[in-house]
Amino acid sequence: MKKIALLLVLSMLLLPLCGCGSAEKSGIAFICSPAGVEDRYEGQALKTAIFAYCTEKGLPYREYISDDSADYFKNAALSAAQTCDIVICDSKASAELAQTGTVYQTSFLFVNYTGSVGANGRAVAFSEEDAAFLAGYAAVCDGKRHFAFFAGEKNDMSCRYLNGFVQGIDAASSESAACTVTYYFTGSDEAGDEAKAIAQSMFMDGSEIMMVAGGEIYKSAVQAANVTKKFLIGCEMDQAGESERFVTTAMKEYSTVLAGELDAFYDSKAWGAGFAGKSVVYRYSHGAVGIPTYTGAYRFASFPADMFANIGEMLKAGSLTVSRGTSLPAALQHTTVTERARDN
Repeated sequence: MKKIALLLVLSMLLLPLCGCGSAEKSGIAFICSPAGVEDRYEGQALKTAIFAYCTEKGLPYREYISDDSADYFKNAALSAAQTCDIVICDSKASAELAQTGTVYQTSFLFVNYTGSVGANGRAVAFSEEDAAFLAGYAAVCDGKRHFAFFAGEKNDMSCRYLNGFVQGIDAASSESAACTVTYYFTGSDEAGDEAKAIAQSMFMDGSEIMMVAGGEIYKSAVQAANVTKKFLIGCEMDQAGESERFVTTAMKEYSTVLAGELDAFYDSKAWGAGFAGKSVVYRYSHGAVGIPTYTGAYRFASFPADMFANIGEMLKAGSLTVSRGTSLPAALQHTTVTERARDN
């Protein structure tokens, strides 16, 4: 709570310096959940993309880090509506504000949200399943057979990553290369000794590689991987620089997608026909999700990046398919999926 309070104080102190305080509306506001903008996950990935766009276009940037209460989200939206051209919300803020966005005199871009929105809003989501599918498929092709999925909060985003991960593993498996997946949700995106112990036990129980989803919990997974000399797959934003244990990341191209959306908005400082009140899901075929293949981020030992490119083309062509959803696949061919038991 002290950390959250400090972030709120700092955010409010910085607001006058961000340039959105004039009588005339100008710039972009970002409303973020308590995980903040230094979590190497959704918050930081979104801030990086929004701030880069503002810098390129010479627009003011304003930031609100919530205390996770509905009242804070509403108050932040009210403040932002008075000063900025458009308000961008992360998944939690979107869930709180999308249904009431029309009461605010501004435009909204709701990110990682798939529900309905008002005429002054636009919702964009990404296919976590596609990105996770590719990561899982590549890991099997690299020779891995025993997998772990380790996440903090159990929400739509983390469940979609798990769903796609399992689909990719199963699609690449065979009768002679059967696979196992063990998954676990801690209930909190925060790192800590307990999270490290759980991740370490999953490795010691046989998992060779672990996908980790959810804020700062990746730090606990890194510690566990360092101890056990096992490997990791990140989510949301490129994790290559965080640890050499990351062999790749199931990531979203926030910068590309948001730049396109914001360019469309700033054509008239409003959502035009085809955008207003609409929701869209961006997939691998749109260039919106995938895994990085540049040297240093793609670290699969025996499945080169040029071979991975063939998998991507198969997904684009439809010879490989990925189902969207938050539930695990109903039928698997050569993969056994088990939830790790909770410690007493």
